[in-house]
Amino acid sequence: AFGEDTVEQLALGEIEGVLLMSPRTAVVYMDLVRKHGLRTAVRELIYYCLSQAVADRLASLDASHIRVPDRPSLEEVLALVVSDAAQLDM
Repeated sequence: AFGEDTVEQLALGEIEGVLLMSPRTAVVYMDLVRKHGLRTAVRELIYYCLSQAVADRLASLDASHIRVPDRPSLEEVLALVVSDAAQLDM
């Protein structure tokens, strides 16, 4: 479930990215997005997906920014997050 604060932060654009580590997690995330009417609000987030199988579960969202590491490992997906964060700090 999304807490009230999470729904509000997503709706207001206060969250920049989402880390999804399994296809099942992506499906649950999409269900919650639909339940709370957040499809438009979350389209521009950066999605860090462990693998292409995870990213594929976001297809109906038509998200603009989906990042998938070359190898499906926690270290690789976190490296993408760190790299993107470093670019934002510049």
